Amino acid sequence: RFDWDSIDSYVDYCVAEVERLGGNYLTGGDAVWQAERAVDFSEFVPMGKGTADFTIVNAKTGVIKAIDLKFGTGVAVDARGNEQARLYALGLACGNGPGDPVGRTIGSTADWQDIKVEWAIHQPRLNYVGEDETTLGELFEWAEEYVKPRAEMAWRGEGELSPSEEACRFCRAAPTCRARFEYNRDVALAEFG
Repeated sequence: RFDWDSIDSYVDYCVAEVERLGGNYLTGGDAVWQAERAVDFSEFVPMGKGTADFTIVNAKTGVIKAIDLKFGTGVAVDARGNEQARLYALGLACGNGPGDPVGRTIGSTADWQDIKVEWAIHQPRLNYVGEDETTLGELFEWAEEYVKPRAEMAWRGEGELSPSEEACRFCRAAPTCRARFEYNRDVALAEFG
């Protein structure tokens, strides 16, 4: 059964955020919104792409926001420091080509690093909306110093794998991952001898 109340809750949140950031959901304004926006952060992660559920950009005030809808009820997802949500915001900040009014092209060259970057996770079936924020300069610093080196190591098949029930829950490689197999084997041996 489709849950219209949850969809309404999500849409109401998105509309309120567009208006808070200087736009009008129906007639425009300074905040430009887009649903299901392709984002590309491959500058920092090889083949790093995704689709942000809802984005808002106000080039005039220098605010970028990515909103992620989580429709499930099984796992609560915290927005604070959430790396997936941050990557979507990073992809939005990187832009999708020439003329895209986001990221480094907003504002003057002296103040682009101070642009506010926000992200939110909306889980209407759990009655949860979580938000977090940073500056564009801090986001690019995180991407350059934390994300990029780890992505490069992973791409080369290097680095340390740390399988766990939580870490592997949504991993696409879980069914064929050798490290996960060894982790589960060790758990079973400890449990059953």
